[in-house]
Amino acid sequence: MTKQKLVTLMLILPLFLSGCISVSNKSEAPANLTGGFFRSSDLGSTWSKMNTIFTVGNKKATFDAASVTVMTYDPLDDSAIYLGTQHDGVFYSYDYGGGWSRTLNNKGTINDIIVDQERNCTIFVAVHNAIYKTTDCSRTWEKVYFEPTKGQYIKSLAVSYNDNSIIYAGTSGGSLLRSRDYGKSWDVIKRFSNDIKRIFVGEDKASQIVYAVTQSKGIFKSLDNGDNWENLLNLRVDRAEIDEDVKFEEFLVKQEAEKFKKTCKKLTTQEKRDITEGVDEDRKEQLLEDAQEEKNRVTCQYLTKQEKIDFEKSDKYVALKDIKKASSVITATLDRSVEDAVIYANNGAIYRVMIDKYGPIWKQIKLLTPPNKGEAIFAVLVNPVNTDELFYATSKALYHSIDNGGSWAISDLPTNHSARSLSFSLDNRFLYLGAYQIKKK
Repeated sequence: MTKQKLVTLMLILPLFLSGCISVSNKSEAPANLTGGFFRSSDLGSTWSKMNTIFTVGNKKATFDAASVTVMTYDPLDDSAIYLGTQHDGVFYSYDYGGGWSRTLNNKGTINDIIVDQERNCTIFVAVHNAIYKTTDCSRTWEKVYFEPTKGQYIKSLAVSYNDNSIIYAGTSGGSLLRSRDYGKSWDVIKRFSNDIKRIFVGEDKASQIVYAVTQSKGIFKSLDNGDNWENLLNLRVDRAEIDEDVKFEEFLVKQEAEKFKKTCKKLTTQEKRDITEGVDEDRKEQLLEDAQEEKNRVTCQYLTKQEKIDFEKSDKYVALKDIKKASSVITATLDRSVEDAVIYANNGAIYRVMIDKYGPIWKQIKLLTPPNKGEAIFAVLVNPVNTDELFYATSKALYHSIDNGGSWAISDLPTNHSARSLSFSLDNRFLYLGAYQIKKK
C-alpha cells in the first residue's frame, strides 16, 4: 500500500487521542500548549507550528503539548517526517508536516526511529525497552526485540546503507546489538558500558562506517560494519579559546634551545690556548668570541624540517579526551555538509570533525559563552549545503552562524519548551524544530 493511500485511509478513520494531545473545535491551541513540531522556510527567522492531526469532521486535533524526542526522515521521500514523542507515540507526515497521523501510542517513550532506505514502508522504532517493526507503513507492528533486564532501554537504532539487512541497536546499558536478518535475530557485537545515545551510519552504498555515540565514554567509529572500533576522542582538537599556532611557535623555540644546549660545543682549554698564544691581551677576548661563534656555526644543530613536522603531529594539539567534560555528550548528529563527519555538543561546547593536513581533527566551535560554562546545548546542526552555516539551540534561544562560529545571531525559540531536535528536510526546503518540555527540578 502506498503512503498516499495510507493518508487517505487515516482521513476516514476515527482517531483516538490520549496523553498530551489536545482536541478542540477552536482554530488555535491554548496558549500554554506550545510544544510539538515547527517548520521554517527562511532558516529560522520565522516559524510555523505544524501540529495538525488528521481527524473526522470539523474537529481540530493537534499535538501542541507533545514533547518530541526524535525526528527521522524517509531517504526515498523528501516530504516524509517521523516524530517520536515522550508520551504520545509516533507521528508521521507525508507532506512536510502539513498534516499528521499517529501510531504506536501507549507503549512508552519513543527513543529512536529508522526507515529502511530501500523499502520505505519498513520502519523500526525503539520504544522503552523494545524494538518494533512495520513492513506496511505503520498499519501493523511486530515486536522484534526487547531488553529483559530491568532498567535497560533501547536508546538508538540505525540501518546500514551498505546492506539494509543489517540493523543496529544501542541500549542504555551500553550494549551494541546487530541483526543481519532484518531484525529477526540479534547479537551483541560491542559492550561500551555506557548509554549509547545515537548510532549513525555512512549514507552511501559503499560505506561500512558506523558511529556509536556514548553518553560519557566517547564517540566510537567502525570502518567494517561494527566489527572493530576506535574512540574518536583520541583525535587531536583545535580549541576555541587557545591559539595553537602561537603556542606551537613558542614550543618550537624552547625545543630549539634545548637542542642547542645538547649539540653546541664549547671551545676546549687546548683550543683556547692555541687561539690566544702570542696574542695581545686586548685582542684575546674578541678572538675567543669569534672562534666560539664559528664553532657554533659548525656544531650547533637547528631543528630539521622533519623534526618540526613530528613535533606538530604530536605536540601542537592535545587529544580531545584530555579536555575537561569533552566526553560528555548531550546531542550529536552527522555533519552532512562534508563526507564522513560528525558534530556534537555538551554543556556549552560544540565540536565537529574537520580534516587538516595530517588527517581528521576535532574543531571546537567558538561560542558566545565560555566553553563548558554555558547553558546546555540540546540540538546542533550543520546546513548540508553550506559547511560554514551552523545552528544550535538551548532551552531559551536559537543560535545561527554563517561563518563556522566566527559570529552568531540569536533569536527566540518558537516554543516555551526546549529545542530538542533541529534538522533540514532532505531537499533543504525547510528547517525543522522539535520541542521538548524539560521538567523543572
